[in-house]
Amino acid sequence: MAKALMPIDIFRNKVEECHQILLEFNVDLKHWLLSEDNTSISTMTAKFCTTTAIELALFDVIKALDITVDGIIGHSFGEIACAYADGCLTTKEAMILSYFRGAVTENDKKLPKGLMAVVGLSRNEAKKLCPQGVYVVCNNAKDSVVVSGKQQEMEELIEKIRSMGVFVRQLDSSGIPYHSPYMHSSVKPLIETTRKYIPKPRLRSSRWLSTSVVNLEQQDNDNNDILKYASSEYFAYNLLNSVYFYDRLKTLPTDSIVIEMGPHSVFGKIVTDTLQSATYLSFMKKDSNDTNLDLFLSGLAKLYELGLNPSIDKLYPPVEWPVARNTQSIGSLIRWDHSKQYFCKKYPDFYARTTASDMNVAVNIQMPEDCYYADHAVDGNILFPATGYIMLVWRHFASYCGKIWDQTAVHFENIQFKRPVFLSDSSPTRLKVRYFQNSHDFIVMESDSICCSGKVSRLTDDGLYAQNLIYENDEHMELTDEYKLTRDDIYKDLRIVGYDYGPAFRRLKSVRTNNFVEILGSCEWNGLFVPFLDSLLQSSAFVLPFRKLMVPVMIKSLKIDPKLFFEAIVKNRVTVDDNDDDAIANTGKNKQEVAETVAEEKRTELDEEEVAVSIIQELEQTNEMNDQFSERFHKYQSLVSFYFDYDSKLLVTYGIEVCDLIMFPISRRSDNQDLVLDSYEFVANEDMDAIEPSHKQLKSKPEYDFVKDITNEIHTNDLLLRSLVDIVNENLVPQKSVKVIEINLTQGLLAKEIENLITNYNLLPIDVDYKLIVRSIDVLLNDLSLQDRYAASVWQTSDSDFPTDISIGDFIMFRDSQHIYDDINIDVDKFILNLSDYIVSNGFLLTIHKYMFTDTEMMLNNDTVNNRKLLDNSFLEQRIDQFITAANRAGLRLIGRKYDTIGTMALLFRKTVGELVNGNPDLPKMIMVDSFMYDNWLPQIRDKIIENNETNRSSDTVWLIANDSHRNGILGLINSLRLEPGGNRFKCIIDYNTITGNNDINCLDYYQKYKHILANSLSVNVINKYDDKNQPKVGTYRHLKLNKDYDKIISNDYFLNVGQGRDLSSLQWFDSRCLVSSDEGVYDFSNNRIKQIPINIYSSGLTFRDIMFATGRIPSGPMLLFTDCLIGIEFAGRRIDNGERIMGFDITRCYATSIHGNDNFITKIPNHWSMDDAVTILSTYSTVWYGLIDRAHLKRNESILIHSGTGGVGQAAINICQYYNCDIFVTVGTEDKKQFLIKEYNIPENRIFSSRDILFKLRIKQMTKGKGVDLVLNSLTGEKLDASYECLANRGRFVELGKYDQMKNKQIGMFDFLRDISFIGVAVDMCLFEAQDFTINFYDWMHKNSSNGCIKPINRTVFGVNEAEKAFRYMTTGKHIGKIILKIRDEESDRNAVKDMNPSISLLVKTKTYFNPNKVYIITGGLGGCGLELVHWMLYKGAKKFVLNSRNGIKNDYQKYILKRLETFGKKYKMFSSEIIVSTANCQTIDGTKQLLDESQQLGKTIGGVFHLTLLLNDLLLENQTTDTFGSTVASKYKIFDNLDQMTRKLDINLDHFVVFSSLIAGKGNGGQSNYAFGNSMCERLCEQRSGDGLKALAIQFGPIGDVGALSNKDQVVQMSNMKKQRINSVFEVMDRLLAVDKLIVTSYLKSERIIQSGSRQKRVIKEMWRALGIDPDNTPDYLSLGEIGLESMFAVELKQELEREYNIKMSLYHVKNITVRLLKEYESGRVEDFNRYVQEIKVAKTNLLKCKFIIPTNRITKLNDITVGRPIYFLPAIQGSFKVIDDLAKRFHRPVVGINWTRDMDGIESVNELTKYFINLLNTIHNNNNDSYDIVGYFDCAFIATKIVRKTRGVKRAVIIDILSETQFNEDAVTNEFLLEFIFDFMTSNIPKIFKDKISRDMKSEPNIESRLRRGCNEIREFGGNGLMATDLEEILRNSLKRTKMLATYRSLKIKKLITKQQIKSKNLMDKWANNRQKLTIIKPFEFNNIDDEEVFVNKTNQLYFLPTNPETNDLTFDLIKVDEHSLTFASEKIGLE
Repeated sequence: MAKALMPIDIFRNKVEECHQILLEFNVDLKHWLLSEDNTSISTMTAKFCTTTAIELALFDVIKALDITVDGIIGHSFGEIACAYADGCLTTKEAMILSYFRGAVTENDKKLPKGLMAVVGLSRNEAKKLCPQGVYVVCNNAKDSVVVSGKQQEMEELIEKIRSMGVFVRQLDSSGIPYHSPYMHSSVKPLIETTRKYIPKPRLRSSRWLSTSVVNLEQQDNDNNDILKYASSEYFAYNLLNSVYFYDRLKTLPTDSIVIEMGPHSVFGKIVTDTLQSATYLSFMKKDSNDTNLDLFLSGLAKLYELGLNPSIDKLYPPVEWPVARNTQSIGSLIRWDHSKQYFCKKYPDFYARTTASDMNVAVNIQMPEDCYYADHAVDGNILFPATGYIMLVWRHFASYCGKIWDQTAVHFENIQFKRPVFLSDSSPTRLKVRYFQNSHDFIVMESDSICCSGKVSRLTDDGLYAQNLIYENDEHMELTDEYKLTRDDIYKDLRIVGYDYGPAFRRLKSVRTNNFVEILGSCEWNGLFVPFLDSLLQSSAFVLPFRKLMVPVMIKSLKIDPKLFFEAIVKNRVTVDDNDDDAIANTGKNKQEVAETVAEEKRTELDEEEVAVSIIQELEQTNEMNDQFSERFHKYQSLVSFYFDYDSKLLVTYGIEVCDLIMFPISRRSDNQDLVLDSYEFVANEDMDAIEPSHKQLKSKPEYDFVKDITNEIHTNDLLLRSLVDIVNENLVPQKSVKVIEINLTQGLLAKEIENLITNYNLLPIDVDYKLIVRSIDVLLNDLSLQDRYAASVWQTSDSDFPTDISIGDFIMFRDSQHIYDDINIDVDKFILNLSDYIVSNGFLLTIHKYMFTDTEMMLNNDTVNNRKLLDNSFLEQRIDQFITAANRAGLRLIGRKYDTIGTMALLFRKTVGELVNGNPDLPKMIMVDSFMYDNWLPQIRDKIIENNETNRSSDTVWLIANDSHRNGILGLINSLRLEPGGNRFKCIIDYNTITGNNDINCLDYYQKYKHILANSLSVNVINKYDDKNQPKVGTYRHLKLNKDYDKIISNDYFLNVGQGRDLSSLQWFDSRCLVSSDEGVYDFSNNRIKQIPINIYSSGLTFRDIMFATGRIPSGPMLLFTDCLIGIEFAGRRIDNGERIMGFDITRCYATSIHGNDNFITKIPNHWSMDDAVTILSTYSTVWYGLIDRAHLKRNESILIHSGTGGVGQAAINICQYYNCDIFVTVGTEDKKQFLIKEYNIPENRIFSSRDILFKLRIKQMTKGKGVDLVLNSLTGEKLDASYECLANRGRFVELGKYDQMKNKQIGMFDFLRDISFIGVAVDMCLFEAQDFTINFYDWMHKNSSNGCIKPINRTVFGVNEAEKAFRYMTTGKHIGKIILKIRDEESDRNAVKDMNPSISLLVKTKTYFNPNKVYIITGGLGGCGLELVHWMLYKGAKKFVLNSRNGIKNDYQKYILKRLETFGKKYKMFSSEIIVSTANCQTIDGTKQLLDESQQLGKTIGGVFHLTLLLNDLLLENQTTDTFGSTVASKYKIFDNLDQMTRKLDINLDHFVVFSSLIAGKGNGGQSNYAFGNSMCERLCEQRSGDGLKALAIQFGPIGDVGALSNKDQVVQMSNMKKQRINSVFEVMDRLLAVDKLIVTSYLKSERIIQSGSRQKRVIKEMWRALGIDPDNTPDYLSLGEIGLESMFAVELKQELEREYNIKMSLYHVKNITVRLLKEYESGRVEDFNRYVQEIKVAKTNLLKCKFIIPTNRITKLNDITVGRPIYFLPAIQGSFKVIDDLAKRFHRPVVGINWTRDMDGIESVNELTKYFINLLNTIHNNNNDSYDIVGYFDCAFIATKIVRKTRGVKRAVIIDILSETQFNEDAVTNEFLLEFIFDFMTSNIPKIFKDKISRDMKSEPNIESRLRRGCNEIREFGGNGLMATDLEEILRNSLKRTKMLATYRSLKIKKLITKQQIKSKNLMDKWANNRQKLTIIKPFEFNNIDDEEVFVNKTNQLYFLPTNPETNDLTFDLIKVDEHSLTFASEKIGLE
């Protein structure tokens, strides 16, 4: 408490003086003040004395500094220090008064049990609530009082106040109701005991403002005069009466400097609230010894700032001048601080005149002021927020106005966000803001590129017009039938679409609506405007159900009035209590830390004399925010309401109005680079056709071009290489490091491929030590990555027949080659034997051979010129046979053999150990695994695992056999089981060829049947199918890479679309056979029903709009929300129903073979036009007609400027204008085009201009004599648009066709509109959406003018369907003339209606999934995160009808909101309508499944598909699994899937899709999820069975899915693995392709980038663990355990296996989770000895703990040895309830040893005296009340009992007490349940390592009450002891121990008071009484006396503890003392036993 200020001499001297004064009363004041143990000052006496001493010492320091005090005020007993400061009391008088205030009140037996509490109410309000017997005793502040009274009344009052929501907190006053009338009994004793110390009280001065006696003259009191003095009566009056602190404080000057002299900073808030202009200082803070000296000195500095002049030289020793020469100069101690960086303006930012006024900003997310920007992440990228630009411009504009931003009201207009700015985490991003004062324009630039532009100006006083909306709606937040989302759901919904906001930008607390048009919500202010405004804009995302990432592109109007805004912020300010979790985001603590802090505060009861401490603790965080800066800039939290209306696009909150926020969808980032897509299928160990489909062409097409020769590129052949390497991987599990050696003398090294196969096989990382042995080191020079990554050595084949630089490895890869044939006369037997010697036991050898030469190789081998040996295929075959034979002789078993059919084969051998022989083998242990009868086999497996783990030794292999069903899930089970501790002993055989359904197992029969498989000892063996010789194939399931063209098929029905890249290279044809029209009709955007006509397309025309979309020059816009295809709007073809030729438009997807056309958009083709002619007419003439005739009202003889005259629209315009006899001016891009117009259209040369410059403006002005033209048909951009605009004549019309400038919101001058000109924007695509009569009117005009010369087909360039990309690229060059046509099929010669139409050609096209809108789709688990997102995706893909199955139905607001939003949107826009029902049928039953299908068929007759997403996770290691947890998980996955399969078969429902969301765990395994893997594996086998029956089925093994689902909020598993989370949008992109492929089981996951860490393996492992846990070890307390930090069980398994493998350190998972951060740091640095010590301590402690039996005995006594003769020794009951710890000791005695048990019939004993009486009676009963002698032994509480029995019983010959209490922290004054429970656990866990003890203590403290703490502690002890610990009655024993300890504490407390009162401790009678019993008592102190500094003090503690006196004359002990280092405990006990 006071340690920090002890270096100050004045302070220290005063403390010492106070200490000496209190020694008279046996009080160790310095211990109280300087001890780190808070329990040392748990009594009221201690608190009074320590507080007064500090107050006196601080006052002396202030006085010594020459600071004059004008006034003194004290609170409660603080007035004692006031009296000292006023000169009324001396130090001694003050300290004695404080002491007796505590001693008298604590020993007053007449005081009733009472309570005190602080209440957040005013005095008058509190009085009204107080019942009779409760009083308001302290008036602390305006709204804070203390109430005091009897316990029962107080408890009722506290509960009542708490229920009112008013702050109330109970104070720790040791049950004494201070300042209440109940204190009357203590007044007289206090006056009598203190009067003799204050014989002559002094008069109080006017400086002392008494808070006890306020209006003395008004009181009718006989003692008025004496109360004017600092007398005993005054302080007794203070004790009895109320404290009027607030009344006195208000009388102080408002600008006072108030210094608090106390140990705690208590009154700051009260002072500053009461005295508005006051300055408050405190020199100390509670529990802050580390910082209190700094706080004191900073307080002195503050006094300087306030104008005082403290003489601080008094704090230091005086300096005598002159100083010595060697005195160091202070200048050398001063250094520049370069820890911070500051932005400095440099040229030209500051000095250039043109940019001097620009604001330059460097955004660095590494800096504290900018770090919050890192939380603005979109689709994984950190982007500078759009609102950040607004903030920068606002600040810059405010500086122009001479103000700061929060005082400047602004109006932003037409804010355009032109491009994103990506923020770097390594370097600052520099932004430049430029403001143009005259025009009010602004731009924001990054790297000289404009990011944002718009206008900004001052907001007028009446600028805000919609504020009433927020005020009106704020009063009606409780809406009927409202749908709402809270913060977690809000940001889950946003994260799904790609907004990856961190905490700083997660400001929306709630949104709610009742119509999905108006949104109401609350947004949290945290002191930062950018996140606040950004969060407001986020609210617009909750109206629409589209799952597209939308970004803002424009805000048309933004108005901000900071005055109104910040008024609302102040008004709606919140605290942590008001805002719970949400307020935590800015406290710098995580939620758990805050919860722990609050819990700790609530557990800490306060002292009566520290009333204001309760207030300060409640408002501690608020005080931190209440400094001037925070108040000025509103750096606190507030909750503000907002209102958003979707229809008007208006967003309003207090002081802010946003109008027309425009957002466009953008494409999401692709995961293709890291995406792994594999199939999962059975692969035989021997395969004669192991070749990829893409390589099979080599068999029929031999390649003689060596560059293209891929026959030796085996690394691309998964069937050959990967399938064998995966056998190695599978059998090396759970190894975490593998040593691989590759002997390869060819150029084709396989190192990278093999290493990748090994590292990517497991979910968790594995280290690969890869060594290359090559022919020449030059082979590595061609690939730098090989040089840096792999160690390599050279095999000089000319010098040796075996590599010399080779070491033992787990896996050796040898590639046979011609170098070895030619260079070495190899002895194959010797070579193989040598290889075998370098393979570890059970290791592998992979050899690669040529078994057949290609024709090319045969030609090269026939080298007669160089006399080379002719090699042929027979040589190769002979060599391979020789190799296999030699390997068998060397003990290598052939495991697998693969042929690729074109020349390469691979052989896999295993070096088996302990091979089974045919004689009389030891039959292996086998367990039959049934698909459903888990009780038959799960306990057997569990027992084997426990046996293996508890014995800490590897046991024999256990074989799991499965042949009961084709659907057995054992494959998933074994994959996961082998990754668990003890699981590597399990292997399995799955026999699909012999399905018996019999669970009985005969090991001998199975051994005979599978002996060859058993001999190979492979982990997984699947017997499936038969080979050509009718022999069963043995293999297993393998992940194989999907073929390159896995998602492509041959089709003649397709459409053209742009891929993910939005460039021309991404143009692809997609299969469209799944596109189906709805039977219920299709609707347009105006909800008009559309009649659709099936059409075969023959020709389609390219448009500039399509080019702009395809090249990404214009964004996709809102269209992307409605369709996945954005190109193709015109076509010509034939109706399928009647064969008529038609032409027409559609909104999209017209580059296709067929389409369902809108009947309103099509028309017949005139007979004199071909289909190609018709396509040239559609978009060209419709554009000109709409722009010039319909909108601009073209008249004859007008003048017109037509840009791009040779284009399709240009030529159409020329034709029409020539028909109208117009004066035509044209621009073109090239001379060829100019000549074309002259020749084709007879346009004079002088009227044709270049479109490459703006000279046409000058020429036109000249030719029209300055008038200009009547019309402009414009398609140019930029300055050419401006020039064209200036060519208009008065009353002219400007027709704009271009999209680019419109998208960029190009500005044009308004002045020209004074000339009555018109600007007409033409968007034909918008007309198709909006204008119902557009096509009707155009077709009518077209047919009327098709033959009169007005409309003529124009020039065209035709491309075939195979030339689509070429056609688009040609159009981008600008070289084309006229129209470009894509011909889909040739037109028939007959232009009449035909039945037989020409077919389209078949192409290899990409697959794409679309759903039939007429069918119903069932989704089990449909209300889960993935299920709801699947609904959205399927809706986008065409589905309309859904049945979502969930047994619980809709159970949360999020589900309700999402489904209602879909329903509402579908009603508003019928084209998006859907029908969704939620079924609660229990599909784990057949009846429930039938119910589900019935409900589905009621929604629609045809069921189109089933998607099974249901899961129930019970993640436990298999040793902890029960049949219930195992079976429930399996049933949730498989049973539902199986029932749906059965019922759809029974009902003959032919499904398009039958899909299960399986898991990668089924294929790769994961410890702790064996049940989940088993269930998924069963589903996969079901899919195979359906496929075999010709039915649809697909299982997708997904890896971890982000955004939604079970792992969405779990990061540890992912961070420690080789994977990363797959975003939900990526999941559906994959499904788009996988649903259309012909594979049954496929995988989809994202591999993470493998970072090769430097350093030792343990360092790498621990670094990965730090990363996964998300902690910085340097900033994490060393004492925290991994379990407390949050280590998941699977990583505990990983670390456990690492320790066992590397250092043979074995421990349980519980002990692994209790490893501390410090131990891990030691391990990381390579110091493993601490780990070994840790494990050894665990073993010893566990051994000792297991000796104890925590079972309450039924017998009163227990014989502890077999001796029956001699004087018995009785051991009194042990505190831990068992005598097991002294079993060995008891057996060494030669007399009977008996233990007296604590039995249940002793529960009624309530005191030590009763207990003593019980033992005496029991002993008398045992000895029949005769005078037989016996000895007793007691320790802990029974040591006291033993001393009492000695004095009260004659039969005791000797009593031995083992003193273990005198050196503990036992304190009878702290008789609280919490203290006693902690004390007991500390004692009972004394043998447990400190790490565990500390962890148990922390865990117990986190519990809310004694009972839960006790249970938590017992559970921890059980976990530590393990399964062998007998602890049935542990809780009851500990309750008894708690009771016994409390009895002991009560006994000692009463005894001490009695002895002090009667002065018995020095009584001669007591000494004589003990002297008579001296020979009876022996005390054993089990301590090492060599380590004791003062033995006398040490022994005296024993005297005092057991109340044993010494002879004051001789100082002799009254008992025998035996010390451990003189006589061992055993020896001393045996001494007793021998007597």
